[in-house]
Amino acid sequence: MPAALAPMGALGTISKTEKQIIFNSLQESLSTYYLLASQKSFEKAQDQAFEELDYEECTEDQCFALIQQILQVDNLFLFNLTREESFTQLSLTRVDLDSQRLVRTILCKDCDIGTLNTKVDELVLKIFKEDTNTDGLSIFNEKESESSFQQPSILKGKVMYVPRDFFKHVVEYRGHTYALTRYRYTFQGAQNMAERFGGHLVTVDDHGENLMLLREYQTKHGDNGVWIGFSDREKEGTFVWNDGTSKGLFVYSNWGKHEPNNWKNKEDCTELRFKSWNIQHMPVGGWNDVDCSHSFLAFIEWDAIGLKHDLSEAKKYPLEPVEQLDSSGFGMGWKLGAMAFTLGAGLSSLNQAKAYNDLASKNKSLREQYSTANTVEERNTLESEYSNNQKQMNAAKSTIRTLEGVTLAGLLALAFMYASEDDDPVKVVSENNFVKPRNSGLQFSLLENHMHLGWQWNF
Repeated sequence: MPAALAPMGALGTISKTEKQIIFNSLQESLSTYYLLASQKSFEKAQDQAFEELDYEECTEDQCFALIQQILQVDNLFLFNLTREESFTQLSLTRVDLDSQRLVRTILCKDCDIGTLNTKVDELVLKIFKEDTNTDGLSIFNEKESESSFQQPSILKGKVMYVPRDFFKHVVEYRGHTYALTRYRYTFQGAQNMAERFGGHLVTVDDHGENLMLLREYQTKHGDNGVWIGFSDREKEGTFVWNDGTSKGLFVYSNWGKHEPNNWKNKEDCTELRFKSWNIQHMPVGGWNDVDCSHSFLAFIEWDAIGLKHDLSEAKKYPLEPVEQLDSSGFGMGWKLGAMAFTLGAGLSSLNQAKAYNDLASKNKSLREQYSTANTVEERNTLESEYSNNQKQMNAAKSTIRTLEGVTLAGLLALAFMYASEDDDPVKVVSENNFVKPRNSGLQFSLLENHMHLGWQWNF
C-alpha cells in the first residue's frame, strides 16, 4: 500500500543524532510493509499544500488530505517521540483517505537506542496488523490461490504461472509474487526462463523489498549471491532493470563499497549478496556487479498474486495472445510439413520396393527361359534383358536405402517436435539447458581479488 511519513515530532531531552537514528529505523520498518514516498516528495507536497491552504489549516485533516491527494498515497504516518526523565513514549498515527486515525503508543523506561529501535518495529507491526488484519507477507498457498487469482489488465498478453516444484520458497508481497530458482543460470538464461513463465528477474524498488528478499531467502540455499534484474549491458555505467521500469534513472540501489567497479571490464550484471567476503566492503544484502556469464540462482518476480501452478490452468484465463508460450515449440505448419515429407518418402520407398520385386520376378523367369533356349540369338536377347533389369534393381535398391533414411529422419524430427512441446520448462527454456547445482562439499572460488574456501551445501 502506498504511504507517506511526515517529519518526526520530538519533545524532551533528545539529541539530534538519537532522533535521526530512530527516524531512520522508522522509515526502514514502514518501508517493509508500505510503498513509502521519499521525504523530498513529502516536503514538496507539503509546500504545495501551504500554497493552496492557509498555514494554520495545515495542521488539520484538510491539509493532511491534500498532501495525500498530491502524493497519491492511501496512508499518512505521523510519529512523535516524547521523553520525561527515564520514560520515553513512542506514538505512531496512521491517517487514511477518510481522515480516520489509528493511534498506537508504546512506553519504555530506561531504554537505550537499540531497545527504542526494537520498539519502533513493534509499533509499526502493530499498526500494520490492525490496518490490514494480516501480516502482509504470505507464503504461497495453493488453496488460497484458487479463489484469489487476480488478472490485472496490464498483464494482457502474458500467461503467468509458477510450475510446481520448480521454484524454491514462493512468497507473495505487496501484490507481487517472488520465487527463488532451484537451478543456476547465466544472467541471460535466467532472464529467458523468467519470461517463459510470464515473470521477470526481480526489480528491487526500495529498501523494504531488499530487506524482504534478504529475510525470506537468505537461509534457503547455500549460495553466496543471487541474480537480480539490474545490468548495464546496453551502456556501460548506466544500470537499468530488466522489466524496463527504470529507464536508467533508478531511485534505489544498495551497492557495496566501491561497487559497481566493472572488474577487468567484464562485470555488467548484478548479484544480491547473501554472504560477505568483507563486511566493510560488502554488507549482507549489498549488491555487486559480476560477469554475466557466471551461473547463479535467480530471483523471479511476477506482477500479480495467486498464480497457478499448472500451465493448462493458467491458459484458461483470457490473456491473449499466448505466443509468448507457444513460440518456443514448433507450429502446426512445421508438423504438417514434416508429416507430408515423411509420408511421401515412405510411400516412394514402398513403390521402389514393389518395382524391385517385380524386376526380381522377371529375372527369375528369364533365368528359367535361358535354361531352355535353343538358339544363340535367343540366349543373347535374354541375357541383355536380364542385365538391364539387374541395373534397374540396383538403382531401386539404392533409392530405397535413401528413402528409408529420409523416412527415419522425418519420424525422428516429428518425435522431437512433439517432445519439445512438453510443458516441462526444463525441456524448452534456457540457452544451454538448466545448470544443476554442484554437489555439496568443499568449494574454492575467486571473486574479484578475494579467494573463498569453505563448505557449501546445495539442495
